Amino acid sequence: MSSTFMALTSALPQTATDAVETIREAVPADNILAKVYRPRRLRHTEALRRMVQETVLTAADLIYPLFIMEGKGQKEAVPSMPNCFRDSLDLLLEESKVVWELGIGAMALFPLIPHHQKNNAGTVSMTVSAFFDLLSGPSSIFTVQLAFFYWLGSRPIPASWRYKPMF
Repeated sequence: MSSTFMALTSALPQTATDAVETIREAVPADNILAKVYRPRRLRHTEALRRMVQETVLTAADLIYPLFIMEGKGQKEAVPSMPNCFRDSLDLLLEESKVVWELGIGAMALFPLIPHHQKNNAGTVSMTVSAFFDLLSGPSSIFTVQLAFFYWLGSRPIPASWRYKPMF
């Protein structure tokens, strides 16, 4: 071994006690954050470990908002939200395919229904079925804001429109 290596290794602490003493000498006494002993009470059970573990955020954890309007080939900006657009169904289907390929696991539809088309039966909401037929899969989650389909505001959803299992 070289003499340089021997000189460097001889300066290092040889035992754990020596290492602790070296740390205590290097850290000022008034530094309360420099603990030599680290309590492990938050690692005692699996439930506590899950609760305090690092957050891992992936594309599958996101919900992508989609704003839909009538027409074909139409796209208009949402005034209150920069870089968000209302798309007609044909453009929305293309955009949702891209979102699906990116791995985003949930989409929320926000329709823009003209006031004269709103009624108690909510007949306009039937057009959303094309969207569900195209993109639904066993791991997809969709939500549709149906409160805007009724001219009276939020109403109960008819039983025929409720969630149907996909498998």
